[in-house]
Parts: sequence; C-alpha cells; structure tokens
Amino acid sequence: MIGTKRQRKRGVWEISVEHGRDALGKRRRRSRTVHGTKADADRTQREMVAEAERVRTQDPSDTETRVLIADWVRDWLKSPAMSEKAITTLERYADNAERHVLPYAGAIPLRDLSLRHIREMERGMLEGRLSGRPVGNRSLQIAHRILAGACEMAVEMEHLDRNLMSSVRAPRCRSDEVIPPEAKVVQQLLKLARREAHRLFAYIYLLTYTGLRRGEGMALTWENVNLDLGNIFVAATVVKTKKGLMSQRPKTRRAVRTIDLDPGTIEVLKEHRARQIELGISGGRNGLVFPDGLGEWMKPTTMDRDLKQLASRVGAVGLTFHCFRHFHATMLLQAGQSVVVVSQRLGHADPSITLRIYGHVLTGWQKGAAQAFAEAMEDAA
Repeated sequence: MIGTKRQRKRGVWEISVEHGRDALGKRRRRSRTVHGTKADADRTQREMVAEAERVRTQDPSDTETRVLIADWVRDWLKSPAMSEKAITTLERYADNAERHVLPYAGAIPLRDLSLRHIREMERGMLEGRLSGRPVGNRSLQIAHRILAGACEMAVEMEHLDRNLMSSVRAPRCRSDEVIPPEAKVVQQLLKLARREAHRLFAYIYLLTYTGLRRGEGMALTWENVNLDLGNIFVAATVVKTKKGLMSQRPKTRRAVRTIDLDPGTIEVLKEHRARQIELGISGGRNGLVFPDGLGEWMKPTTMDRDLKQLASRVGAVGLTFHCFRHFHATMLLQAGQSVVVVSQRLGHADPSITLRIYGHVLTGWQKGAAQAFAEAMEDAA
C-alpha cells in the first residue's frame, strides 16, 4: 500500500491512497491536495499510507466516527497549506482555536458537527461564556475560518462528504469610522520632535509623509532608500510574535512597493543619516534606518512610551503610530488624489479596501461632481 502522487502544477500535488473496499466491494480511496515542495508531498504521502495501514483491519466508518474536531483542527493548523501563512496569522489562528473553537466543538466527532454546534459556539463567544467578556466579530470570523479550513481538509481526505461551513455565513466585521488626528496637532508634534532632536522625529515624519505601516518603517534599511531618485522600497516588515520581534515579507504582493518621497522628506532623511554618522550610530548588520542604540530593531514598548509622552505635550491623547497612516491617507483623499493612487502608496491589496476604510472622508464630494457635470453640459450646449 504505497499510494500515488501526481503533480497537478508547479507546487501543487495530489496524493491518493487506497483504503480497501467497502461493504459493496467498491474501492475506497482518499485524496489530498498538497501545496509545497516534492518533499512536502512525499511526507504527506507517507503519513496517509501510515494512516491507511492503521485502519486497514478496522471498520472505516467506526474509525471516522471517533475522529474528534480537536485533533483534526490541530492537524489542519500544521498542514502544508497553513505553513505558507505569516507567523502572526498562524499564532492568531492557533490562539483562537485553543480559546474559542476547541472548548466548544473540540470534543465533537468530526462527522457529527452540525449547525447547532456552530450556533452554540457563536452564542458562547458573543456572550463571553468562557473568556468572561464578549468577543468581537473579527474573532468570530477567524473561528469560522478555522472550522471551514479543517472541514475542507476532511472533505479532501474523504472523512466528510461535504463541508458544512460552506453553507454557514460568517458575521461581517463592523469597521469603525477612522478618525485621523487634526493636521494642526500633527504639525505641532513634528515641530516639537524636530526642535528637541527627538530620536523618533525622522521616523514619525516618514510615517506621516508616506503612510508606511509601523513595522515597515522599523524594517526599512538604507539599502532600500534612494535619496537621489527620491523613493524608498518597502520589502519587509517587523512583526511581534510570541518568540519576539522578527522580520518577514509583507503579507500581500501589493504591500511590496516603491513609494516616492517629496523634497522635504528627502531632506529629513539626509539630515537623519548625517546625524547617525556624526553620533556613530550603527544600523547594525542589516543597515537599519531607524535602529536602537545597539543597531537592532527599536523596541515597540519603548516607542509607544516615547510617542505617548510627545503626544501628551501637544494634547493628542490616544495617538498611535497607525494614526499617522490614517492621517496620510485622509489628507491625500481630501486633496483630491484618486483612491487608486492612495491605495498604491498604502500598499493595500485592492483599492476597494482603501475605499471601505476611508470612504467616509469623500462625503460631500458629490456636490462638486454634480456641479462639474452641469458645467460640462452647459459647455457642450
């Protein structure tokens, strides 16, 4: 019993293993699609063959009845398809599974999962029965994705006939309206940081004038800064994981991007570089633009503390680094820049994301459009 392996396309393999015959003499085969290398496919094939050997002398339906959702979800989280996800996504899914999905559904046999179980999990999460406080729709959506992914893998391996979750609608995430800081407050903050030669001045300035994400600014290296052409290349982001800080490629293809700089920002970066050289500050082995005193990534907790202190002095309570990104996008849209251009600068996967987050700042623009159309019709008369 060795099974078969077929390459469907580059990086995608189909593994099939026979599980004997059913009561009617029909061959039972289980297949699974593997995304990864040939080594990943070979490993999966060996695992499937071993599983087939274990159940060969048992009643297949009895074995499948005993498979619990807890075991299946944990296997799905370790599957090759999930290994392609960012480490922060994997940690978020694993945490959600252990805190929400498995306490409600983990002890249920895979084949017995029903809509009643799913609704019970939803109610429990929304009421905060286990955590002591209600969870948001975002956590509920992730719980749905976990069960959907695990069930899909079960369908591929013929443990289930269909994916129940495909007919269950997950709740929509309600996006709160983004309220960016006022331009006056941002200007005051930048003036204060410049006047005091604050170590975060150039960093905050760059986030304000480019819309960079916090982690993208932390990961920026001088190798990816071209002051002659006046642009920066975003190739990495720093994320906080359970094992500490680490650098990774941005999640989406569009997040890897080149951002043009205005003359003022170019000058700020030149001054920042000259000051680093004067003070003998090293960018470490990675040539970081904004390192700490040891040439490593700045510590987020220290950065938060410093920003909080600066913000309090200009009356901007609650200001975060992400607020500068919102500020940049809002100012561009209000200045008449297209959603497509703003989306490209922000590195959103699609302009529709930009429109969904910042569409409220376009309120009232229809009057201008109506007037422009009327004037165009008069000119054409």
